[in-house]
Amino acid sequence: MISSTTVGPGPTQEVDENAGAPVRQRGVPEPLTRQALRQCAIERQSIERRAIEAINWAMPAVNYDLMRHAMHRDAGGRMNQVLYWSRPFDWKNQMLTPNPDVIYALPFFDLCEGGPMVIEIPPAGDDGSITGTIMDCWQAPLEDVGPAGKDAGKGGKYVVLPPGHSDAVPEGFIALPCRNNEGYALLRSIPKSGDAEDIARAVAYAKRIGFYPLSAAAAPPPTTFVDAIDVVFDSTIPYDVRFFQSLDRIVQHEPWLDRDKAMIDVLRTLGIEKGRPDWRGTLTGNYSLSRFHALARLSYYGGFTSAQPSFTDAETYGGKTLVDTEIGYRFNQINLSIGARNLFDVYPDQAQKEFNNNDRTFPWAAASPFGYDGRYLYTRAEIVLGW
Repeated sequence: MISSTTVGPGPTQEVDENAGAPVRQRGVPEPLTRQALRQCAIERQSIERRAIEAINWAMPAVNYDLMRHAMHRDAGGRMNQVLYWSRPFDWKNQMLTPNPDVIYALPFFDLCEGGPMVIEIPPAGDDGSITGTIMDCWQAPLEDVGPAGKDAGKGGKYVVLPPGHSDAVPEGFIALPCRNNEGYALLRSIPKSGDAEDIARAVAYAKRIGFYPLSAAAAPPPTTFVDAIDVVFDSTIPYDVRFFQSLDRIVQHEPWLDRDKAMIDVLRTLGIEKGRPDWRGTLTGNYSLSRFHALARLSYYGGFTSAQPSFTDAETYGGKTLVDTEIGYRFNQINLSIGARNLFDVYPDQAQKEFNNNDRTFPWAAASPFGYDGRYLYTRAEIVLGW
């Protein structure tokens, strides 16, 4: 709840000269009627119900987003790297439902950044085995790996394909089409015992996992492993405004799936909308002197992310400032004005990716918050009728 305090003279009263009793207090708002209070309560309950509906729906994706940000913030890792723990977990790992008896390795992939990504699982044997699942950002499984997975313990090269990918996958790779841009694999290297020697062997086996772009499959680069064992890795879900901030990051970066489109209007009522900039501000000045009047307005729209409908090659566009002006003069009952919206003819940044610019026939962002019409000049006449 946000509260404010105003310091100044107290309220004054008007007095009915005939009765001598106070009529009302200046500066004190009229109390809400019972009907208005009831309407406020209904609107609040409606927003709360929508918020709870959004929480129930988005919990898997928000949990993923919090793990991804803990990987960046706490462990210093980046997307398309493997986060791992070089010893079994202790209290510093604040993931949901961790298993303290295994060695975890989590490759986080961003297909917008790296294109199709290969997760190479070594064959199971006396030196170790991997059990786990490759998932999208909603934690929906794409495929199991290891002895219980597609490779049946023989090892395999799983390639995660971005949405809309149509190129053939080279022979020897296991194709995993993904409907989202991001995701991760939850992989467990199983030690034979809790002895230090067996733990070290399980860690060495986990670091045989390969993780690289498909484009580099002919000569794979070394996989980057980031050890998170000595940091507080906090990905617990906060049920406050931070939950909705994480959800907004997912909505901005990921495509809308058909199954989820019923949530578009629900989220819009909570202030979460795809293509909406993080920051927006308006500064307006009005001036009048006798019959003359003028207006100037600065509107700032922060950076935003957008992709053409049905495609997922999202791009980030820079912030822009627009200037609107108007001047006018009142002739008795007629008020004449001329003005300009977007005076300096500002356009959003142009899309660079193939799917987003439609071969340059539509070069701007599909979801520009201020449109792409450029400067607009107008005149306006207002007539005040006296009855």
